[in-house]
Amino acid sequence: MVSKPRRLTVICGLDIARATAVAYDIAAASPHIVHVEPSSDTEVGTIESAARSGYIGGASHTVVVVPWDSSGMHVSHVLSEAAAQLGETDDDYVIANALVVVVNVATFFEVLADAESGADQRTRLHADDDRTVPEILIEQIESADVILLDAGYRTELVEANRVRSIAIALNPSAHVETCVVCAFDSLGVLEHARPAMASARRPAWLAHLDGELAVLPIDDVSIFVWRSRRPLHGQRFHDLIDAAWPGVVRVRGFFWLASRPEMIGLLDIAGSSVAVEPSGWWWAACPPGEWPADPAERRRIENSWDIDFGDRMNELVIVGYGLNEANVQRALDACLVGELETTNPDGADDPFGEWDDGLDDGIRMPDHDGPPWPVMFN
Repeated sequence: MVSKPRRLTVICGLDIARATAVAYDIAAASPHIVHVEPSSDTEVGTIESAARSGYIGGASHTVVVVPWDSSGMHVSHVLSEAAAQLGETDDDYVIANALVVVVNVATFFEVLADAESGADQRTRLHADDDRTVPEILIEQIESADVILLDAGYRTELVEANRVRSIAIALNPSAHVETCVVCAFDSLGVLEHARPAMASARRPAWLAHLDGELAVLPIDDVSIFVWRSRRPLHGQRFHDLIDAAWPGVVRVRGFFWLASRPEMIGLLDIAGSSVAVEPSGWWWAACPPGEWPADPAERRRIENSWDIDFGDRMNELVIVGYGLNEANVQRALDACLVGELETTNPDGADDPFGEWDDGLDDGIRMPDHDGPPWPVMFN
């Protein structure tokens, strides 16, 4: 007997009621094909429950709604993992179809502008979850296979187009569809999904750093990578990222401070939300015996090696709308330590605080909410 595939599509969004409504709209368009699995407390429990529930009422496609604060990257991995495990054991195998993210156009810029927005929602985050609502919004967009822009009848077309341009810049691989007055091609959302998603793909910002993604022109949207081999002055860089960045929507990447020549810094800016944390040790700070054994990995390190700085460098991907790129470049360049400049040996000009927690000697840590594969820093 030939087994039949059962597809799983996951839907999430800050407005969980709207995400749920979208799921039921899809099911209503084809009730004999699609079954909706409502959200439970966690995305893991919801997805695994749906994956193991089998055919429900003859439906061959299950649409799963996950909690509003779900990590898009985490959802993609759980979805793929559940499909892979069941594919090995069940007669009716599961295909991970897509992650669909519903974005409210009317509140998009309001959420980005206020890191404390959605205070009522933030109270429902787990105690050990220090993410902000802008971070959740941007990360879900970056991880999506389908981005559904929910634009009500009061939303200006110009505003909807702005959000669309930004969504494409953040995730050029996704299918972006605008829903006006709740009208959208419900089954088309599933058709545009990436079938048989074997694993979550790398986020666009990481592909930009590795030169794997071409920067295509998007209306009024700037995407560029700022790089420098010189170290950053702690106080000046701290002051810059702590200030308002007009027009900046997203900054993501790695940096090194003159006062911390051994440690990799990870910068994550989503609208007004700014997060800085350690991301491991530079290979230049590790004994050669602790370098990767894989010849290809060692060649990558050696090919990017600088005689003075080793593999240390600053690499930041910057996405903005109506952004003055030259001004951003100059502001970042001004944070670099000059050739004749010195920094205080006691770290008095470094206000970033302790970074040692969770770092083991010689271990380079991957992105905390990113993929399980090793992240390349050069």
